[in-house]
Parts: sequence; C-alpha cells; structure tokens
Amino acid sequence: MIFESLNSTGIDLTQADLIRNYILMRLPEPEQTRLYTDYWQRIEVLFRDAGRRFDSFARDYMALKTQTRKQARADEIYQAFRPFYQDLAEEMGHEQALAEMLRYARYYADFVLGTKAGTPVGERLQRVARLAETSAVLVLRLMECHYERHTLSEADLCEALDALESYIFRRVICGAQTRGYWARFSSIAYRLPDDGALLRLKVEFARQPAAYRAIPDAEFRTELLSRPVYGMRVCHTLLDRLENHGSKEPTDTSQYTVEHILPQNESLRAEWQAMLGDDWQAIQAEWVHRLGNLTLTGYNSTYSDRPFHEKQSVSGGFSESSVRLNKYVREQSAWTPAQMRERAEILAERALRIWRPNIVDVTAITSVELEELKKAAERRRAEDVQMTRKARALHDELREAVLGLGDVIERGETKSVSYYADRGTSGEFFMEILPRKSHLTLLLDIGFDEVSHLSQRVQDATEQKFFFYAKHAGEAFMHLHRREDLNEALACIRHAYEGVRA
Repeated sequence: MIFESLNSTGIDLTQADLIRNYILMRLPEPEQTRLYTDYWQRIEVLFRDAGRRFDSFARDYMALKTQTRKQARADEIYQAFRPFYQDLAEEMGHEQALAEMLRYARYYADFVLGTKAGTPVGERLQRVARLAETSAVLVLRLMECHYERHTLSEADLCEALDALESYIFRRVICGAQTRGYWARFSSIAYRLPDDGALLRLKVEFARQPAAYRAIPDAEFRTELLSRPVYGMRVCHTLLDRLENHGSKEPTDTSQYTVEHILPQNESLRAEWQAMLGDDWQAIQAEWVHRLGNLTLTGYNSTYSDRPFHEKQSVSGGFSESSVRLNKYVREQSAWTPAQMRERAEILAERALRIWRPNIVDVTAITSVELEELKKAAERRRAEDVQMTRKARALHDELREAVLGLGDVIERGETKSVSYYADRGTSGEFFMEILPRKSHLTLLLDIGFDEVSHLSQRVQDATEQKFFFYAKHAGEAFMHLHRREDLNEALACIRHAYEGVRA
C-alpha cells in the first residue's frame, strides 16, 4: 500500500510498476528475485521503449481470460488486475501464472511490436496491427488456438489473419464505422472454439449486424473505383500491397511517397490543360485523388508538376521506374480519364484477389445459430416467464401438445415464449406465445391465407402495427381464451410447424 502511494520522483507509477509490485513484493525475497529474473524481467524487456504497450497487454490478456464485455479504462487496469491475478495464482500458482503471462506477452509483442517480422505469421500480424490494434483480443485467441491448444495449424492461422485483415480493410475503404471495434472483436474471440476456430471466425464475420457487416466484392470494387483514397490512412498500405502482393522480389516502399500522376496543384501547367481539354478543372477535381491516378515513387520531387511526357522521360521517370505499379503508366501516350479509369479497374481487380471476400457455406452459419439457440433455450426456460395463473394453465396445456409435434426447441424470452422447429442444421421459428392477463396471444409464422380456413379466430398479423413484448414477426395471430379452443389453435400451430419443416 505504501509502494502504491509513492511518487518521490514526481513521475506517476505506471500500471506495470503497480502490477509488478502486487505480484512480487508479497513473496519472500529469494522467490521474488527468481520469479523476477525468470519471468517478469523478460516481460518488461518485451515492452521496453514501447510506451504504454504493457498496459494494453494487461488489459487485453485479462479480457481474453475473463471474457469481459467492457474494455477497462487505462487508469483502472491495475485495480482490475488485482482480483484477476489473485484468482489466477490460486488456480495455478505464482510460477505457472507468470509463465503463462510471459507466453501471452510474447504473442502480444508479436502482434503490436512486430517481433516476428519476416515470417508468414509475423507479416500478417503486422498488417492487421496497422489496421486495427483493437482486434488484439481476437488475435490473441487465434494465437492461443495455434500455440497453446495446437488445434489451429500455421496455414489456418495465416488464413484466419488474412480473413481478419480483409474484413477490416474492406470496411476502411468503404468508410464503415470503427466505433466499438474492441468489444466487437472481443465478442467474436470468446465465441471461437478450440477446434474449428477458422470456420467459426468466418461464420461470425458473416453474422455481424448491419453496422459491422463484411463488405461484398461489388461494394468494395465500387468504392475502390470512386473514392478519393489519397486522403485515407490506408492509402500507402493499399498501394504497397498492390505493388508487392505475391512477389518473391518485393519492393521496399517504406521510403516511397504517394505520387499524383495528374498533379494535384490547382494551377495546372498548360500542357496538362491541353491534354485534359476544356473541362480540365472538373476532371482534375474528380480524378486527382482516386486510385487510378496514384502510385508510389522515390522521385516525387523530381516529378513535381511536370507535364505527363516529362514525367515519363525525365531521369528516374516512369519509363525507367522499377515500381510495378508504374508499368501501365509508362506504356501510355496520354493521361486522361480513360487511362485513369482503365488503370483503376486493373488495380481494383487485383485488390479483390488480395483482400478476399468472406465466403462461408450457409449451412455452417445456420448450424452455429442452432447451437446458440439450444444454449439459450437451456439458460432460459418457459417456466421462467412470468404469467398469471390463468395464462399459465392455458400455456402449460398448450405447450405439452406443441412439444409433442416433433423436434421442437422452446426458449423463454423476457415476457414471451418462442418455439422453433429443429431441422438438424437450423432452428426455424414458427410460433411465439405472448401471455396476457386472461388469455394467450399466439403469433404464427405462416401466411394468414394458409390457416384462415382452420379457425375463424385467426387474424392477419400484417394489419397490426405491433404486438407488445413480441420478439418475432408473424403473419397470423389468434387469441386463446379457453381450454375448449386448444384443438382449434393446435391445428393452426401444426400447420405453421409443418410449414417451416418443409
């Protein structure tokens, strides 16, 4: 406690200082020294000169192990770490706990600091980290499956990282929101099983809500062709990958800058104006920052705002350039929207091959959804839903008949009970029971015209604005007030059940 309050140098103690103190200072001195030398010092070395990277590691490591849904604040990491480590040490002992922390610290350093640079896994880790370090918990989970569980091969780990990179990169190009990424990626991480992590990752990307959806090819291509990518933070990354993907002789573009082939200077030289025509100003405004007009070069100052033919012929110009991105440029005799459009289409097609779409069989998606539905049904049962005595009596008698229809999954909602037909690979909703004070409202997932001949009590649900407390939408509904009407209701329910089973 005294150590935690010390500030004799005028510099606040870091989260790493406080955590080290908490772990080691309560131990006998010989054990302190040994554990510090064997484990903690190695962790410190990993994050030396890396700013607050240790704090981020501690936060994300705890999140992975506890599956928390909320990202800890930077100034609260130590307070959260204390009970976490106490449980960890009680479970496996100080030495094993520190050994595990060291292993995961190395994974984290591989990701955010590039300590595996030059390896297939390391290159992919660096690319993902440059796009979104907020994916760290998910990356740690994938590395855990590979290095700890040995259930994910290196090839599958690389494919998983490629899928993650493509998911993020496509969304960046399309201007999709990034707010909430840490919680979103962490939630995916917690769902990955030890076996089948790669397939489940793709399934989770396919299941994301609209705000976090995976971007399809057509939209990605359209945005690549039309967006002013020069202003994006990934502009250099985009051009570098287009330059080097698949090459055994990659170009080091780290010292290259982005070059506008058609200059961005609003005072274009006369030669450019003549080449573009009377609408040169509109053409420049539309095309100057688009993909088709951008390249990488080490001769940016040499090119400057020169006319196109001079950019080609000057010493170090496009005609002499070894940059693969410039091959198309040096073959052109003019640089107008026609050439920029054609080059953009060529590069966009290459981008589609680099950042591949998320493709997963629909059966895999529905199987996961069925698994989650069954787990949810186990957690909350119909008995947990509050009802009046009369509504409960009607429900229990109807429920027995419904469950007798065949393979039926029953899930208690907040204030209703939902029923699904178990099709083996998917669960298909067919009815929701909405308890009311003196009756039940049955919401059926079947067309009104298909069941109206079975009961005069059936009504068209599409004419209703809403149903209080309903979790699902249905096309037909009916009110059940008496036991005597159970058989009539069951005939309609059976029709809905058999309809989704078809």
